[in-house]
Amino acid sequence: MCGLCGLWGETAHWSAAGAAPPGVAKPVGHEARARARRLQQQSLDRVCRAFGASVADWNGTSWIVTSAHGASEVVGSLPELWRVVGALSKRPIDPFDVALLDALEARAATVHQSGAS
Repeated sequence: MCGLCGLWGETAHWSAAGAAPPGVAKPVGHEARARARRLQQQSLDRVCRAFGASVADWNGTSWIVTSAHGASEVVGSLPELWRVVGALSKRPIDPFDVALLDALEARAATVHQSGAS
C-alpha cells in the first residue's frame, strides 16, 4: 500500500474515537490523544502477540501489523486489524475469546507483581 493511503484512506472508525483527530470525535488536547493512542497500541499489541503479530502506530491515523515472519500491512480500523492479524497468523481471531482474555489477564497480573513491563 502506498504510504499516502494510510493518511488519506478511510474515515475514522467509531472504535478510534478516543484517539481520533479533531472534528471526528469530541476534541481533546494533542497530548491526551497521543496518550490514548499509545495505550490503545499497547493493548492491541498484547492481544496480537498471542497470534504471532505485533502492532505499531503509524502517524496516529493507521496501524502497522507485522507478522513474526516480517510480513506487514497498514490498516485503518480495528475490524481491519483483526482481519489482517487472522490472515497473517492463519488462525481466526476473536478478541473476546475467554481463553485469550484469561491469558492476557494472567500475564498482566504477573507483570504487575514483578514490576516489569
